[in-house]
Amino acid sequence: MDHNRSYCGYTAEGEILTAEEVYSRDVPTSQICYLAGDDPALKQDSNGEEEFEVQAILNHKDDPEGVEGDYLYLVHWKGYDNPKEHSWIPPTSFDDRTPIEVYWQRSRRIGHSTTALNKRLAPSVNKRLKRRRIGERKSTRTTK
Repeated sequence: MDHNRSYCGYTAEGEILTAEEVYSRDVPTSQICYLAGDDPALKQDSNGEEEFEVQAILNHKDDPEGVEGDYLYLVHWKGYDNPKEHSWIPPTSFDDRTPIEVYWQRSRRIGHSTTALNKRLAPSVNKRLKRRRIGERKSTRTTK
C-alpha cells in the first residue's frame, strides 16, 4: 500500500480504490454539479449577505425611476447561463465599477449606440468572399 496516495473506498470485489480512480478528470462538464455552498458564483460579503459575480454586462437601458442619464444594466451572472436568470441592475448595486467600465469600452470599440446594441451584426465579410471565390472557380473551369 502506497501511503502517499489517497484511498477512498472499495470495489464490489474488495479491491481498494484510489482517489485518482474515483475522481476521474475525464468527466464532461455537463455532468458536474456543485454541492450546496460550493457555488463558485456565490460569495458572501463581510455582513454575511450573498454576493453574486458578474460575468458580463450585456445591455443597458434608461432607468425609469432615476434621473435622465441613469441606466440599468442587464447582467449575465457567472455560473447562471440561462437568459431568464439575467437581471437589470442599477449601478449603485455593483461593488466594483470594473464590469460597467468594460461594458462601455467594449460598446464604444464596436461602435454601438444605445439603440444599435440590440441590432444583429452583418454576416461575416470573410464568408461572402469565400463564397465568391468558390463561385469564380466553378465558372473558370472548362468542360470537354
